[in-house]
Amino acid sequence: MERIVWEDKKYSVGQEELDNQHKKIFELINQLSAQGQVDVDSELVSTVLEELLHYSEEHLRYEEEVLMQCSYEDFDAHRQQHWQYLEKISNLSVAAMAHENKVPDEIIMFLREWWTGHILSEDMKYRSALEKGKDKA
Repeated sequence: MERIVWEDKKYSVGQEELDNQHKKIFELINQLSAQGQVDVDSELVSTVLEELLHYSEEHLRYEEEVLMQCSYEDFDAHRQQHWQYLEKISNLSVAAMAHENKVPDEIIMFLREWWTGHILSEDMKYRSALEKGKDKA
């Protein structure tokens, strides 16, 4: 699978810490993708998934704090998407640990599509709220 390549012009939400966190998430997804056909028994899958779950929870919590501070008007809808993501990735992780077939490919595809899509469509919506927050500071 192709790596997700970070491009500032494409993915930057205009806040350095959020961008750095998104880059880290891309790196973790790329670690999974780099393995090609990953076996469900792979220690790599469980290790990277655990790190990704933990890190994405931290990131989403941080992002929500930032959005509350800048009074982002679509905060509730954005937060709901985060909850849906966490539920889906938790379910996929449990399935991987239960050694269900095809789960690693499904996880990688879900992660790639969700994160790139979420940043490009949903996270970009709060960019102007972040910029207004900078102006007030």
